[in-house]
Amino acid sequence: MTFQEDGMNRVSSIAVFVAAMLCFTVIPALAQSDAGTITGSVRDASGGVIATAQVTITNESTRFERRVQTNESGFFVAP
Repeated sequence: MTFQEDGMNRVSSIAVFVAAMLCFTVIPALAQSDAGTITGSVRDASGGVIATAQVTITNESTRFERRVQTNESGFFVAP
């Protein structure tokens, strides 16, 4: 093996390593999202569910409000 071939093998190995590292760092970043869901239930002091209760969720930074209503089981989902 000549010096030039050894250098090419080393460059190829480094290129493969860098490509693999990029794959491992980029793939987790694709899983990030700026959206979420808030879920919960509304109950009274005795633990009973409160059906059709109005729930208001407020983003304190933007003052954006989302209003949802609980179902017959007292459960709500806010997208």
